[in-house]
Amino acid sequence: EAEADAKEYIETTVKKAFDHLQPIEDTNEPYKAGDLVLCVQEGVWYPSSLVEQSSRSRNRIHVPIFKVHFDGWAPRWDEWVESDAGRLKRRTAENIAMARASLQEAEEEAAQERLEEVRQRFAKQEEAARRRASGERPKRETRASHPPYNELVCRAVYDLKESSGSSVQAVAKWLRMRYPVNENKVRTSAQTALKKCVAEGSMTKI
Repeated sequence: EAEADAKEYIETTVKKAFDHLQPIEDTNEPYKAGDLVLCVQEGVWYPSSLVEQSSRSRNRIHVPIFKVHFDGWAPRWDEWVESDAGRLKRRTAENIAMARASLQEAEEEAAQERLEEVRQRFAKQEEAARRRASGERPKRETRASHPPYNELVCRAVYDLKESSGSSVQAVAKWLRMRYPVNENKVRTSAQTALKKCVAEGSMTKI
């Protein structure tokens, strides 16, 4: 039942984000304020609009930047993006299909993580109930050793080499495959470590 609910939620989320979009023809014209675009955030391409234009200096050259508003998101999530940073795409039919697939994949990964957490929680509860019924004393869990998360996420981002940036889901998946991390906490720990790396300047959020 939980899997069916998750599937329905994913389908509804993807349809709400993309079914109303009208594809446009590709153009080589520069972006301008008012354009309806797709913008990537943590590996997922979201329908967005360019609400304001400005510029910033890069090596003494003025580079156009745009304030991006993500459709359906609160204004506090708006952010400034350089026009040539690889984070913007036109809403062509091909790009919309690509964006739709990226959101679908991210939502499916997140749903699987949530379902796995629920399964593990129920399994622990059942095991604890069995031990209580049999009079067994619970075993103390041993903590698996691995490098600090700040180091692990750096390894993950370097190894993934994704041009549009690595999402939290992709980093967490990479960690699960290579280290004895806590399945219930890996996503949160990876996200916290990524934010810390950005704050320290060892990574750049794109």
